[in-house]
Amino acid sequence: MLDFSVTFFITILNLAVLYLALRKLLWRPLTAFLDARARKIREDLEGAEAARLSAEASSDLYRSLLEGAEAEAEAQGKEAEERAREEAKAIVEAARAEAEASRAEARKAAEREAAKAREALAGELASLAAEAAAILAGREAEAADERSAELLLRELGAGRAR
Repeated sequence: MLDFSVTFFITILNLAVLYLALRKLLWRPLTAFLDARARKIREDLEGAEAARLSAEASSDLYRSLLEGAEAEAEAQGKEAEERAREEAKAIVEAARAEAEASRAEARKAAEREAAKAREALAGELASLAAEAAAILAGREAEAADERSAELLLRELGAGRAR
């Protein structure tokens, strides 16, 4: 049968004392440490969740702001294009008006030059006609003859212009 000697009871007593000593000295600090660690992990997880929610809210806000900025930039781009078209149209119209004014001025200058040239030619033609008439009449041409020839040519020119 089983032989329970004194060593067996001393070993059981030693184990019980060791259990009580370890429980008193190590168990409470160990459980306090583990509880503190679990509490810190729980707080960190709650903080991480709050940070994630805050980041999502910020992300949504930034996304909406970005969409608004993109829409505003697109609107400003279209507005700038429209202003550029209007300015280009105004510049083209101004250039056309300036070109038309230049053409009109050139026409007037050409008409003045043509009139001057006609007058010069008429004067020269009158002088030549007076000389021809004088030669045919057998006398020297006088200033009165030139004036009469010039008046006659002007009347003839005015009659043709009508």
